[in-house]
Amino acid sequence: MEILKKENLFYMGNENNPDAYIKYSFRDENTLSIDSTFVDPKLRGKGVAKQLTEKVVELAEENNYKIIPVCSYAVKYFEDHKEYSDLLK
Repeated sequence: MEILKKENLFYMGNENNPDAYIKYSFRDENTLSIDSTFVDPKLRGKGVAKQLTEKVVELAEENNYKIIPVCSYAVKYFEDHKEYSDLLK
């Protein structure tokens, strides 16, 4: 399934009713927070949340942003992926 982007959101499925999404917001011009992650039960366990989080990581790396993980999935993701610790604020 393709990952699409709109303002402060990466998602899969229908734009108005996505099957999965990750929402982020900007705290300042160089810092974003990952605020929520949702994956429809039919897609859970397939690495969808990880793929969405990796899109935010790519965005941060490409633009020299720092990340504040707020939602529980993002907190766990960065605990498990220490290689991205330099991106955390």
